[in-house]
Amino acid sequence: MGKYLKSFLVLCSVLFPKSPYAAQADSADAAFIASLPDLDSLLADQQQTELLELSVKHEPKEASDISASGTAFRSMDMSPLAGSDLGGGLKLQLNGNLTENIQVSGILSDQSSPIQPRGDTRKIRDLDEVYVKVTHPNISVTAGDYFLKMNSGKLLNINKNLIGIKSSFKYNNVIGSAFFAGAKGNYREFRMKGEEGNQGPYMLASGGDFRNQTIVAGSETVWLDGMQLTRGNQYDYTIDYSTGELTFEPKHLLHSDSDIVVEFESTDAKYRRNTAGSSLSLKKEGSFLEVNWIRDFDDPSLSGSAYASSDLELIKTAGDEHISVTGAVEDSAGMYVFEDNIYVYDPDAMMAGKRFMVSFSLDRESGAYKRDISADGTLYYSFVPKESRSGYVDLYDPGKTLDKPENISLIHVRSGIPLSQNQMLQVHAGISQFDQNRLSAIGDKDNTGSIFQLALEGNGINLGRGFGLDYAVSAFQKGSRYQPMERDQHVSFERNWNITGAESGKEILSDISGKLQLPSGGILSSSYAHYSVGNLQRERIQSGLESSSRWLPELKASFSSVKGERDFIQRSFFVKMLPGSIHPFVNLKSETRTLEDKWGEFSGGLEFGKGNNSMKFSVGQRDDYVYSFENAHMGQISEAVFGSLDISRRTERGWSGEMQIRKRITQNSIQESKTDISLAHIRSHFRR
Repeated sequence: MGKYLKSFLVLCSVLFPKSPYAAQADSADAAFIASLPDLDSLLADQQQTELLELSVKHEPKEASDISASGTAFRSMDMSPLAGSDLGGGLKLQLNGNLTENIQVSGILSDQSSPIQPRGDTRKIRDLDEVYVKVTHPNISVTAGDYFLKMNSGKLLNINKNLIGIKSSFKYNNVIGSAFFAGAKGNYREFRMKGEEGNQGPYMLASGGDFRNQTIVAGSETVWLDGMQLTRGNQYDYTIDYSTGELTFEPKHLLHSDSDIVVEFESTDAKYRRNTAGSSLSLKKEGSFLEVNWIRDFDDPSLSGSAYASSDLELIKTAGDEHISVTGAVEDSAGMYVFEDNIYVYDPDAMMAGKRFMVSFSLDRESGAYKRDISADGTLYYSFVPKESRSGYVDLYDPGKTLDKPENISLIHVRSGIPLSQNQMLQVHAGISQFDQNRLSAIGDKDNTGSIFQLALEGNGINLGRGFGLDYAVSAFQKGSRYQPMERDQHVSFERNWNITGAESGKEILSDISGKLQLPSGGILSSSYAHYSVGNLQRERIQSGLESSSRWLPELKASFSSVKGERDFIQRSFFVKMLPGSIHPFVNLKSETRTLEDKWGEFSGGLEFGKGNNSMKFSVGQRDDYVYSFENAHMGQISEAVFGSLDISRRTERGWSGEMQIRKRITQNSIQESKTDISLAHIRSHFRR
């Protein structure tokens, strides 16, 4: 244990030379280290060929300013066949004071666990978490595992799990930080539609081999129809981090129009990725200034990549172009014949033509071959026609694609100046530098992009007689070359603007909005916005109402109209009625795309809540339509009826229980199919 604390005290002596413990870091036998409490136990694990048990106990020593607790183990394996092997490990927790103003905490370990934590609880604890943190009223330093949050306004929102070192300081009105670390995974965003009656598992792999992908535990954020979900089998979803499988709990019954968005970090990259950055913020008399810099860069060295030196040399000459290496080598003893641009398996040499030895690799995006097994048990690959490939999960390509090492940097500056007590002018500007191949200078002239937003906001402006006003006017522009590190728009931006997300080009968004606060406590809202990306143009008008009263405890209504090549309209209305503990409610939603499709949903039910007991029951119906140009009208394609029941109860003795029941029956006239799904979740536990 002393060797771990000695290293730690050396670090403290560098950071805090005035610490009374700094001088002691030079001696391994320092009295301070000797005064620390010993580890609780020393365990030895044997194979059955030899059994050895050790038990070491120490008398308690005087209390120290730093408390240390943990476990250590030593193992000795002895066998007449395999000889002997000595091993062990240590996991130590530290917490306490170095001086009156300097605190230390952390977890030290030389263990490594290959087991991923289960993704069925709300909180995830990393089994391999190791860090040391030293804090002072004006400075802090963390080394090891930590979570980075770099958020500035609406345009910069970065969250990463890192392993490295970070420091931060505070001096009067100035706050700053700097960090350098290795990333545990790379950011990924996965979008998909739900399937009727299928709660999962859904595979979080767009292309690529999910079997070689591991999701960083706790890194995911899951959205369903624009609503952020909570992990846990008693909440919204569970996830298997090792296989990338996402399963939804009965609380949310999925259907074919469910929008699912998952953001996560995964270890599927071919390079080790490093991250460095810094931030500085100044606040004074209501004004503020924020400067943020961050850089993500892949390590293209032989030790930092999964490629051989010959592959890296090829990447150096490729620039930003796609790199594909053929897996076919002409060989008279080869098992494949190249005929009509197809490699045909011919082990008995029955076909004429040049013969090849072919190495196939997994390529779900553009692969054209499937794996087969011959009569004698030999594994081979056969061509699949394009029209038949949709029925296969795994497809292969006679070659491999080489991923290029990337380098991306962001610099963001954001400032705000108060114009009055209730109004502020904000400016946010950013520059990105994105090099798709940091090993090559070819094609680097288009690496730089920019983003800009100017906003004027007013909040809580008193209009008299109980009326208040909030307003916002903003102008946003993003160049076609700007490259964000993570999502920089609302998760439902594409759906709300009726775009596909595949559009490209310069983005411009102008928006003006206002909220009128009523004397009764209600809110009237309205907005107008114009959006363009490339040659596509959109205009949107929104309005809404929220209020609460004795007889209508909750009332919400919204309307949105998007003008474009074809109009897109969204409507919603919800009302909860009656005072007391029993509330009937009605909910209506609809969407219409002119000359395309529409759907409407109506539901109603009863809600009860009193003390620690609650119940909610609802039934509803949804109808979907598709426009027919032949008949020039919307024709119904499906009808669904659904119901739900939620019961929750908690007693004073500590017992609590929950029950969720879902039922949905869908009749599809196009597919001439019927889906009937029933789900239930019952949970009971005791806590005193």
